[in-house]
Amino acid sequence: DGLPLEDEGSDEENDQGKRGIQLPSTLLLPSQIIFKNAIKSISDNIEFRLRFVETCRMFPQTEQLEQYVMDSVTEDFGGSVEGWVARISYADEGCKKHASKSGKGTGDVGFLSVDN
Repeated sequence: DGLPLEDEGSDEENDQGKRGIQLPSTLLLPSQIIFKNAIKSISDNIEFRLRFVETCRMFPQTEQLEQYVMDSVTEDFGGSVEGWVARISYADEGCKKHASKSGKGTGDVGFLSVDN
C-alpha cells in the first residue's frame, strides 16, 4: 500500500557523511523520516521542500529540521535559479530573525540588508 518507512540506521550515517550536517534531535526524528520518504517520491519538487520548511516554522524548536531540509535543497537544487532564490530568502529570513533577537536595527550582512 504505502511506502516503507525508514529507520534511523544506515541512512542517518549516509546523510551525515553526504551532507556534512548534524541531524535533528530524536524528538524531530519522525518528521525527518516523513521528509526523507516523501522526497524519495517527490524528488524533483523544490516547492514541496519549501512548504516543509514553512510547516516547520509553525512549531517550536524545529530549526535543526529546517536546516536539514534547506541542506537538501542546496544539494539537490543548488545549481538552479529556484534553489539560489530559496537559499537567499532563507538566509535573509535568518538574518532578520537574528537581528530582531539581538535588538539591533538595520545592519548589512554580505550583500543582504537587514531591516527590522
